[in-house]
Amino acid sequence: MNLASRGLLAALVLMPSFAASQADSLSSLARSSYREAVAAGRGGDVALAREKFVDAATLWPAQAAYLHAAASASARLGDTAAVVRWLGRVADLGQWREVRGDDDFASVLGAADIEAAIARLEANRLPLARSRIAFTLPDSTFFAEGIDVDPLRREWFVGSIRHGRILRIDQSGRARPFASGTVLDAVFGVRVDPTRRRLWVTTRATPLQGGFQPDTRGGSSIVVFSLDDESVLARLVLPDNGATHTLGDLAIAPDGSAYITDSEQPVLFRAQYEAAHGIAAEPWLEHRLFRSLQGVALADDGKTASLADYSHGILALDLATRAVREIPAPAGVSTLGIDGLIFWRGSLVGIQNGSSPPRVVRLTLSPKADAVDRLDVIDRNLPVADEPTTATRLEDRLYYIGNSHWPLYQDDGRPKAGAVFAPTAVMELILTP
Repeated sequence: MNLASRGLLAALVLMPSFAASQADSLSSLARSSYREAVAAGRGGDVALAREKFVDAATLWPAQAAYLHAAASASARLGDTAAVVRWLGRVADLGQWREVRGDDDFASVLGAADIEAAIARLEANRLPLARSRIAFTLPDSTFFAEGIDVDPLRREWFVGSIRHGRILRIDQSGRARPFASGTVLDAVFGVRVDPTRRRLWVTTRATPLQGGFQPDTRGGSSIVVFSLDDESVLARLVLPDNGATHTLGDLAIAPDGSAYITDSEQPVLFRAQYEAAHGIAAEPWLEHRLFRSLQGVALADDGKTASLADYSHGILALDLATRAVREIPAPAGVSTLGIDGLIFWRGSLVGIQNGSSPPRVVRLTLSPKADAVDRLDVIDRNLPVADEPTTATRLEDRLYYIGNSHWPLYQDDGRPKAGAVFAPTAVMELILTP
C-alpha cells in the first residue's frame, strides 16, 4: 500500500455516520411513512396504509412511486376522487404507472374521470424521438456503461461492465479495443482529459463481469491511461475499510484533478495524478444529501459542480467552500432518478432512467443557477434506447448510451430468463437553445 492509499484509508475510517446526518430530512421522513404504510397494508389495514402513503406522498411530492401508492390504496377503499387526484399528480410529473393491469384499481376502472387520468398517464409514455443512432457496437454482449469523447481527435471511449474493457471509436463508427491486454474489473466511468492527454477510468469487481470469482472480490479502482499510447500511467485500489464503494461517474477540473461520485457511500472523492507519485485520492466530501450519487457535471467556469443524486435530485456544489445545497424544482417537476448529467449553456441535461418511462431532460436553471426554472423532455421512451445511462457532449451534440444491459442480468451475474441482447446503440441528440 502506497502513501496515498494509507492516507485514504485513514480518512475513510474517520467518516461520521451517514444515518445520523439524514435523520431530519423530509425524504427520510417520507421513507419512514412509506415503510409504515407497507407494513399496514400487509397487515390488512388498508385505511392506515392509505393514510401513511398520503403522508409519504405529501412529504415528497416528486416521488412518483409514493403518489401511485396513495392512488392504489385509495382505489382499494373505493375513493374515486382521491384516485383521480393522485394519478393526476403522477401525470403532472410526466411519468407513467400501470393502472389497467393492476388489480388494486379494478373496482374504479370505467369511470370517466378515471379513464381520463389513465389517458394522461398513457400519453406520457409515447415515444418522443429527437435523437438518432450515432453508432452501434458490434458485440451484443458488450455491457456499456461509461462514455466520453476526445474533442481534439473526435474519438469516443466506451467502457463495458461485462468485459472489463474499453472500446475506442473513430468518427466513422469503427471500434477497436483501447489498451488491449490491460486487465480491468467492470468499467463504470470513463472521462477524457484532452489537455493532458489522459483517460480516467473507474472500475469495480462485480458478479456482473465475466469470469467473476467470489474469492477474488476486489474493491473500486481508479486507473489513469495515456490517451496517445494507451499505456497505464497509474492505478489505485480503494482500501477495504468495511464499506462497499462503487466509484462511478467523474468530471475533470481545469487543474486536472478528478471529482468522482460514489453511488454506495455518501462521499464525493477527489483524485489527482502526478507522474512521479501516481494517483492520490481522498474522500473529499461527505454530506447528508448524498444517498446515491450518479452523474457529476462541472460548470464552464470550473468553480461549481452539479451532482445528480438518484434519491434526492440535483445538488449544487461550490468547489471552493465545499458547500452543498439542493437545487429546488417547481411543483410538478421531478429531478429524481437522473444518471448521466452534463452542463450545457447554463442548463443541465440529464439521462433520467429512474423515471417511468426513461427520458432525456433539459433542466433550465435560474439566472443565479440556484433553482430549476423548468424541465423539458427532449427524448423519451425510444425502443432502441430502452435503458439509457451515461452521456457526454461534443459541442452542441449529446451522445448517450441508449440500451445498457442492466435490466437483463440477475444480481449474481446470470442473464435473466428470456433476456435478448441487442448491440449497444450510442445515440446522438442535437441540443438546441
